[in-house]
Amino acid sequence: MVTDVSRSRTLPRATTGSTDRLPHSVLARYGGVVLCLAIVAPALVAVCALAGRGWWPVQDLAIVDLRVRDVWSVHIPLTGMYSRYGWDHPGPLMFWSIGVFSAVTGHAPWATRVGAALLDGAALVALGWVTWRRSVRTLLAAAAVAALTYLASGNWLFREPWNPFVALPFFILFVFLCWLVATGSFGTLIGTALVGSFLVQTHVGYLPFVVAGLVWALVLAARDQRRGIRRVPDWQRTARIAVALTVVAWIPAVVETITSPPGNLTRVTRFFTLGGSHPIGLHRGAGFLAAEFRFVPPWLGGHLRSPVFVGHTLPESLWLLLVPCLLLTLGYAAARATQSSDDARLVGLAALLFIVGLVAISRVTDEPDDYLFLWRSVLAAFVFVAAVWPIAAAVAPRVPRVVRVLGIVAVISVVFWGSARLARSETSSSGTVLTAYEPVMHQITTQLGAQRLPGRVVLDFLGTAQGGVYSGVVDQLARQGVTVYARVNPGRAYGPQRSYHSGDTGARWYVIEQASYASQLLDSPGARVIASYSPLTPAQDRELLRLDGELTDELRAAGSARLEKQLDNPYAAFLLGNVPGIDHRALDQVGQLDSVVQHSGRCYCGVIAVDRDARVAGTHERPATARRPAPRRAG
Repeated sequence: MVTDVSRSRTLPRATTGSTDRLPHSVLARYGGVVLCLAIVAPALVAVCALAGRGWWPVQDLAIVDLRVRDVWSVHIPLTGMYSRYGWDHPGPLMFWSIGVFSAVTGHAPWATRVGAALLDGAALVALGWVTWRRSVRTLLAAAAVAALTYLASGNWLFREPWNPFVALPFFILFVFLCWLVATGSFGTLIGTALVGSFLVQTHVGYLPFVVAGLVWALVLAARDQRRGIRRVPDWQRTARIAVALTVVAWIPAVVETITSPPGNLTRVTRFFTLGGSHPIGLHRGAGFLAAEFRFVPPWLGGHLRSPVFVGHTLPESLWLLLVPCLLLTLGYAAARATQSSDDARLVGLAALLFIVGLVAISRVTDEPDDYLFLWRSVLAAFVFVAAVWPIAAAVAPRVPRVVRVLGIVAVISVVFWGSARLARSETSSSGTVLTAYEPVMHQITTQLGAQRLPGRVVLDFLGTAQGGVYSGVVDQLARQGVTVYARVNPGRAYGPQRSYHSGDTGARWYVIEQASYASQLLDSPGARVIASYSPLTPAQDRELLRLDGELTDELRAAGSARLEKQLDNPYAAFLLGNVPGIDHRALDQVGQLDSVVQHSGRCYCGVIAVDRDARVAGTHERPATARRPAPRRAG
């Protein structure tokens, strides 16, 4: 393993700034450049692959695209991405950061994706720079954590401008910034505070890690200052700048809370302090974290156990937690043996964050979907690297030089393996399409652009949400200059200015993702199709609408209107066969056509206008908060 030749094994006294000088050896200079390029390469590849490409977002990504453009409007976002729990993530820094690049490109749709990839690339460049300034050994550790995270994150990390993904590289950067603050580089406190603010604003799930990491780093830095181990000149000025920039970063969230009572920060606080649901508990939560330490963990290319039709992985045996405990114990003992305070603190930080992760998962009130806890892979990889680094330093003097070289080569190989694997996935032919519903949105957008649109639209939703087409329609209408009022709960997910209130007027449109609801709407006064998509032939299309209409009337006549939504199920004949007076032959035909739609992987989708005063029966659900599929794991 590479040893840090710029530092002694014992802590020097009064080494003001000495640990921040750039090493000058050939290995440090050229090896550092290569490592930095390796960890940034996947983001750069994503930028090249996505720039200028057409994109028609749906689901949450359509909301991101919408709110990024709002940055340059009179309705500038003051909060972050909407959460399914009824509140927004705390702050708008992600929207504002991507919005800068979006404005430069004229708000092209692809600019939102490329802007997010550039943002993550900037975090990785900063990670490489601050760790390289300490030593090549530190940079190699950071690169190893980043590469192992790539192996676990799958193919979407830099393709998708989604807040859980955007936050992930910043978490890696934050962890190493905390360690640098605690080991003499007090000047990095400013960056640590800003990155921590970005993390919490982008995804509130990082709050416990940010608080724990900052407090830990400041306590150790203050203790070293008081004992004279490391004296930092003008440390008060650095602390004041960090506090001032943190306050500025949180001004938008505070302004929103004051001007829109009770305010988003109040909602978030109430949810985590007064939530009515019972948490899953420490035992079950620990099982989810234990899954990161399987025999072949996901951050080494392995897979997590995940049952069919479930959007989260299964917990593993708690015995697996002995693996990180043993690693951390051996790592700390090795750091003590080499009298390296820096290595000991690296292990200490890993242990602290591991405990925080256990508590954080145990407090979840739902089944923990994978995308809510993407930090698990970063945490597991950091625990592994933090423990192995001091162990390697302890055994290095006792092994032949060839073994040490092989160890260095092995670590560098892992770095290039993880980076190359993710970079290769960014160049795949499917790299520009994230879901099967994006081509659907492309057709609907083309049809919307081919006609004269009204100035105002009250947009409603009928049916059940699967592909997030409703969000895509809101985004595309707003992009074409239409004032949209989202008549769904919660409409404010699309920005407060688009949330429908009684008295808002405009053309009345519905978005549907199932054929049975199209049949219902087309029977309404003044109904007309604005845009549509169907995987069926025109003849099949007409037949399905006719059969859905007849069967809907039969269900209502039998007093079973609540079962209408089953008409879009390929097993409709089985589910509705016992309804009195139902046409079984028609049910069979509907089931066959529904099966064609389902196997296409897309939807029977459309935008249908009705008269403003038309009464439309149906079931409304919340398309903005449809759960995302779990991110695909590599391999």
